[in-house]
Amino acid sequence: MFERWNGPTRTAINGKSWPYTERLNVKVGEKIHWKLVNASDLSHPMHLHGFHFSLDAEGDGENYRVFDDGAKPEEFTHSVEVMQTYEMTWSPSEPGRWLYHCHRIPHMQLPVPLDPADVIAAESSAHDHEHMHDMTSDYSGMGGMIMGITVTGKSAIDTVDNWNPTHKIEMSISAQKGEVHAYKISMRDAGAAKPALSTGLTGPVLVVTQGEQTEIAISNTMNEPTAIHWHGLEIESFYDGVPWWGGIDDKRAPAMEPGKTFTVRMIPPRAGTFMYHTHWHDAAQLTGGIHGAMIVLPPGQKYDPDTDRTFLFSISPPEPYGAGLLLLNGSPQPAALRLRTGHTYRFRLINITPATDNLEVSLRDGNGLAAWRELSKDAFDVKKQGLQKADQRVAIGETFDFEYRAEKAGEVTLQASPAGAARRVIQTLIFEEQ
Repeated sequence: MFERWNGPTRTAINGKSWPYTERLNVKVGEKIHWKLVNASDLSHPMHLHGFHFSLDAEGDGENYRVFDDGAKPEEFTHSVEVMQTYEMTWSPSEPGRWLYHCHRIPHMQLPVPLDPADVIAAESSAHDHEHMHDMTSDYSGMGGMIMGITVTGKSAIDTVDNWNPTHKIEMSISAQKGEVHAYKISMRDAGAAKPALSTGLTGPVLVVTQGEQTEIAISNTMNEPTAIHWHGLEIESFYDGVPWWGGIDDKRAPAMEPGKTFTVRMIPPRAGTFMYHTHWHDAAQLTGGIHGAMIVLPPGQKYDPDTDRTFLFSISPPEPYGAGLLLLNGSPQPAALRLRTGHTYRFRLINITPATDNLEVSLRDGNGLAAWRELSKDAFDVKKQGLQKADQRVAIGETFDFEYRAEKAGEVTLQASPAGAARRVIQTLIFEEQ
């Protein structure tokens, strides 16, 4: 059950906030069923690290929908609305320490920043010395609606024996010159002549291949630590991006300290739309642009940026655009895109805002709402047939893929705004006959 107390925002799961929330211990292959009830006054986009889960049912006090076997959506994020509930089932395939948490930044960080050493000293009477390292990891900026899960058993991923990566990527994170809390990311495939760079306040699209051994060397050239989480990707816990928590037994993932390089190993098991983003519990890094779209392609398929279009929504920091603006691909006013009639496009929608849940995204032409065909949600193919009205609510941490084709020349607009709010960001699409 999710609760929110009066006064400063303090959110809780079953009456407790991290690091005092219940710690769960499960085994690889074990079938786990949870029921979530939202008794608070805000929606909560709940994200499971490292695994997909099946949505079994959802509803409220008046209606309840149970999904049939074979028709249950698979997700890595699901938003539960005020006074609503849902049920989920999942089975861990990889050992290690994982998180399940609300993806609203204010709901997953301490209300007041605390020095881990001060916290340990204040509570030394309740914790013996041998657990002080655990206390440091517990208080590394995290707080609120977070559950810790420890999975035991045999690993299904091997990035040690016979490791011979065929795809190597270099990523560098730095501060934008002259801007406070504005960051840029440089990314280059091994052998590429030029790196891909951040566009505005979002990183370049990262493209990898399903089943391919991939290595990403991340260099931190900032003057502050950070961490990168591979949102929705099934990966080893040590590389999941949660410093001092991820890992197995005594092996704990480090923070990415200034001047250091951390190399991530992965073998993406499924194709689809994902994202990478900072998991340092500091909204400034997230609004400052330490995030980006991640696309996993099926084997043999090549990425075509002309027809494969990513639309990532975020929120701006105080500089350079002004605080709280809704951004699309790192800009509050993205330049118009010129596309072709008669061509089929894949539109990938991603919400990585700090707290703008229930983002209303629509595609409109001269007649109002256009029509598109949903392809997938959270990297899971949907079974809907035919076209639907191009109007989709996207929660924080969710990804959606749609197919769109314009037969006539003209302007189409992709619009996004928080539910019930007047502010919005608009991307103009100009379709021209070829």
